[in-house]
Amino acid sequence: MPPKIPSIKHSSLINLLGAVIPLLVTLLTLPFFLPLVGEFRYGALMLLWAVLGYMGVLDLGLGRAVSQRIALLDAQQHPRSERDHATANVLWGGMVLSLLMGLLGGAALAWLAPWVSSTVFNAPPELQLELKDALAWMVLALPLATLSSVLTGALQGRHAFVALNISQVVGSVLALVFPLLLALGGMLSLSLLFAAMIVARGVQLLLLYRACRQLVSAAPPRLGLAQIPSLLRFGGWVSVSSVLNPILELTDRFVIGHRLDMAAVTAYTVPYSLATRLSLVPGSLSSVLFPRFSSVSGFEAQVLMLRARLVLTAIMTALIVPGILLVPAFLSLWLGSDLGERMAPVAVILLVGIWMNALAFLPYSYLQAQGRPDLPAKLHLLEVLPYLAFLWWAIGVWGIQGAALAWTLRVSVDSVLLFSVAHRHGTPSTQLSWQSGLGLAAAAALIISAALTMLIFAHEPSLAYGLGLSILALLALWLWKNTPHELQDFARLLLRKLRVSAS
Repeated sequence: MPPKIPSIKHSSLINLLGAVIPLLVTLLTLPFFLPLVGEFRYGALMLLWAVLGYMGVLDLGLGRAVSQRIALLDAQQHPRSERDHATANVLWGGMVLSLLMGLLGGAALAWLAPWVSSTVFNAPPELQLELKDALAWMVLALPLATLSSVLTGALQGRHAFVALNISQVVGSVLALVFPLLLALGGMLSLSLLFAAMIVARGVQLLLLYRACRQLVSAAPPRLGLAQIPSLLRFGGWVSVSSVLNPILELTDRFVIGHRLDMAAVTAYTVPYSLATRLSLVPGSLSSVLFPRFSSVSGFEAQVLMLRARLVLTAIMTALIVPGILLVPAFLSLWLGSDLGERMAPVAVILLVGIWMNALAFLPYSYLQAQGRPDLPAKLHLLEVLPYLAFLWWAIGVWGIQGAALAWTLRVSVDSVLLFSVAHRHGTPSTQLSWQSGLGLAAAAALIISAALTMLIFAHEPSLAYGLGLSILALLALWLWKNTPHELQDFARLLLRKLRVSAS
């Protein structure tokens, strides 16, 4: 029999808890860490982490390919021995290729470290040597990243979200705690701080591997070479998106660092990191839905996507509207009035983009799982040059607020295009599409109203608070009319688990 699949509500709750814990640790540690290392060094450290994220494209889409293949194998009625053998080949084939690509990429980046540190990063002279030494750690960091991608995909394909989240939470928390401990001890070298983050990723990799051995395949290690061609065929277009996504998601920080300075990178990265934490909500849901999209028919998958959009729209609107209204005051209290005032407009603009980008997770996963990874990749190809051109111009005109605006416009266009293509690819339910569209339009009006209020009337607190209360009242009315029953059931489940935990 195929492995038992946990419910979407249960798996989504696990993913949500796994997303919240690192966020809370970030909120607790950053006010201590940032003054210790300074804005310039923290900005450089975030750029190093961005480089690691960018070079993660070397996994060639294997994480997604392994997840889709394992989900398909579990859904098919093969004898258990045959399925286990095929699963082991998929897992080890993906690991072998990802390790090879990670080693090659890490060696190349370490070799280019002097050029990258002096040319790509607009860092002060005193940080140039530290950057070069830190980049040398990519020899180890990149293989850890590419291997982690495949192991994560394997656990997602097996619906093993408890083990996956435990591993990721431990790695994420240690990546925050280890550098803080070094900084508290007076060890502020970028190389040491970055190495501490890599050690945390190593711990995470070991936990992921152990979970895969227990829950995916306990077969002895093998090359799995026979599976590599089929994995690469599926991962071909996925890898195109993998190459383009870091360009679309991470280039803003490099352009800011090049055109402005490292302090500007920090002023942008802090609200960006805070805002994008909310993307863990749609990420949690889409990672649960991806293997399900892979194993059901087109019509069933389409209906599932539309129901998920109703749920996700309600969740994200309920989070983003208050977030926009409260983030200026929160940043001032958290990091001080000077930094808070500088970062607040960036956070407001980015939160609008987060709402649009959150919805795009669903058609993106749907199209890849249904065997059309080429469609999101082609859309991303169309977006790259216009986005980069507008980003460069907007930063020159509006600084870090221009970078936030460019990112928000890009993800908004991307979301609209993905949904349009996904609906054409399937046969959606007309009633669900109509219901989802009306709720989406009203939610968008609330989001835009909240953002304009905080951007235009930020220096008139009484007016901003009055308008904000009116918007919150409209939000409550919207939620009363548009909260789907799935979300009501989820809220009851969450409350029940919280009561159990408290007792």
